[in-house]
Amino acid sequence: MTDKNNKQLINLTIVGITLVFIYFFTIRLISVFLPFILGYFIAVIIEPIIKVFNKYLKIPRAFSSLLAVISFLSIVGLIGNIIIRKLVTEFKSFVIHFPEYKDQVILTLENWGYSFDRMLGYSQGSTKDMVINNWDEIGGRITRVLTPGVTDGSLNLVSSLPGFMFFMIITLIATFFISKDRHKIRIFLSKQMHTKWKEKFNLIRKALVGAFFGYVKAQLTLMVIIGVVCTIGLLIIRNPYALLIGLIICILDALPVFGSGTVLIPWALFKAFSGDLQYAVWLGIIYGTAVLIRQFLEPKLVGDNIGVHPLATLMAIYIGVRVFGVVGIILGPLILIFIKTLQEVEVLPKWKS
Repeated sequence: MTDKNNKQLINLTIVGITLVFIYFFTIRLISVFLPFILGYFIAVIIEPIIKVFNKYLKIPRAFSSLLAVISFLSIVGLIGNIIIRKLVTEFKSFVIHFPEYKDQVILTLENWGYSFDRMLGYSQGSTKDMVINNWDEIGGRITRVLTPGVTDGSLNLVSSLPGFMFFMIITLIATFFISKDRHKIRIFLSKQMHTKWKEKFNLIRKALVGAFFGYVKAQLTLMVIIGVVCTIGLLIIRNPYALLIGLIICILDALPVFGSGTVLIPWALFKAFSGDLQYAVWLGIIYGTAVLIRQFLEPKLVGDNIGVHPLATLMAIYIGVRVFGVVGIILGPLILIFIKTLQEVEVLPKWKS
């Protein structure tokens, strides 16, 4: 076996071991170092603000870092406050009108019951009486199933608040120190590395960071586009909770197991069976638009942002799902990014063109 083949075999072995390490340890490592990882990302985001304070206003870097962290918190807090106030307003309106919606649902169910009676040849009201007679038992079962979960969930939420506050404090402190001593940290880490690998590591780091941010940017762009489209669609049909529902759909659409259909499909079916076919068709159009946007734009956006062909991105997503399950939607493109980066720094051979 030639030296070239030996080198390629060693490189492939290193890549294989690295991928196994990523699969088994990434989730655990991320959970342990998450405050510092977030701190690093926030530090990267606020670096332009620090440069403005430091270069143009002649403010020392330490104080510039503190001002940048405060500015970042203020902007996020302001935007969050506006969104939360709007969501709270819509939620209050929903609670106020809930009795009306409940009556509409009951009326719809009664009409369905009468339809079943006619279809099955029962006397009118038989289905309704059967449901009412069994309602107490059904309600009791639902209560017995949900009560422990709701109680445990509420207790877990309350008990996790101190931990969450501690997590946020550590993240903010880490952000400040990473921003303040950015150059010192970089020099320190650089000195710990062998000169032979330093250049390759810097290339890998820059490529991976750029590709990772590109992937995150692509997913956030998709979320925003789908959220805006759904909100506009709901505004067109004069839904009073357009922003609230649009935000929920936006978040669910980013989750592989759920998707926008979790909300829109049952809602459209309910409206269709209720006789409001026009509303159901509109909901179907909104859902179809959201699906088409994700199916057509995701490979293109992800591919453009990480620098690979959309077909390769689509294959990475599909193979990732087949190998790793739903988490493969994220792991597939990330592994593709990793392999592409190793090719760029000549750790792996490049494809012939």
